[in-house]
Amino acid sequence: MDGHPWCEECLRNGRRKLSTSVDHVKPLKLCDEDEQLNFDNLQSLCPKCHNYKTRQEQKSYINK
Repeated sequence: MDGHPWCEECLRNGRRKLSTSVDHVKPLKLCDEDEQLNFDNLQSLCPKCHNYKTRQEQKSYINK
């Protein structure tokens, strides 16, 4: 996170909040072994964005 201190989702929406989490863009459940720690699959998120994304992913797993 040193290289990416700002929440990437907030930045996409014109806000600027510090990130506290490293998130997998493509959820781990859907990744193959090579994708799991690929830097292109990681993003910095603030708690609010990380929690929202996690809830949305969990809903999609339940509805399948």
